[in-house]
Amino acid sequence: MQQITIQSAPSGASVAVNGVRNAETPAILSLSRKTGHALEIELDGYEPFQMNIERGTSGWVWDVDEEE
Repeated sequence: MQQITIQSAPSGASVAVNGVRNAETPAILSLSRKTGHALEIELDGYEPFQMNIERGTSGWVWDVDEEE
């Protein structure tokens, strides 16, 4: 599991992951690292925010020792 922090200004926005509303901002969510996730943040009077969180590996993880 991977923890991510979701914040909004103003706080109190509804947070949905994969279509399931389960928190209000500010929130710390624990998400599986094995799959992607669809994130939605909504607050009355504001335009909804949507994004996909995709599974991936950072290039900073690899320790490559190149010989020249």
